[in-house]
Amino acid sequence: MGGEGSSFALRLAPPAMAAFLIFIASSVEVLLPVMLFFGVDSPRLWLLRTTPVGTEDLLRGKMRSVLLLTPLIIPSAALPMAIVRSFPLLVTVYLILAAVAAIYLSASIGIYAGIKYFEEVREGKGYPPVVPLYSTLVASLAIYSLEVGVGAAVYLKNHTLGILTLLVLCGMNYSFYSFCLKWGAREFEKRDL
Repeated sequence: MGGEGSSFALRLAPPAMAAFLIFIASSVEVLLPVMLFFGVDSPRLWLLRTTPVGTEDLLRGKMRSVLLLTPLIIPSAALPMAIVRSFPLLVTVYLILAAVAAIYLSASIGIYAGIKYFEEVREGKGYPPVVPLYSTLVASLAIYSLEVGVGAAVYLKNHTLGILTLLVLCGMNYSFYSFCLKWGAREFEKRDL
């Protein structure tokens, strides 16, 4: 009985490690740049108030510039492991969907944290204080782990339903991202620059 459980754990370890690498990559490539955008660019943000383009459109453009290379960078954190370890095709698809979920989750939380900790980041000359940065990363890890864990639990019972569960979570994260863009634009317009 102990051998069966340890064999099961050894089979799950590489995909779990790949999912964790996806989280690390999305935090470094999406969450932190989005969060720091408000602090690093704060000396130039007054320009946003003088343009005829709406704040939401400008924020959406900035987010697109951050998200532009993420489809290449984030899956590349996990795909080499999938290739070397010969993951089944459905596991690789699951990891790609986990990367999409992580991208939109990280962007959403980055927008929220960038607006919420705007003054702290600005006072730190573009570098966030440790506590807000830590709490943002922990919140992101908790939500991502819950999403990937729920998807994995369903995937272990039924592969197709597991993939569909992660697709639904990707859609939810995209909706959350769209909401955060609108909310962030409204909140940003209230800030003193």
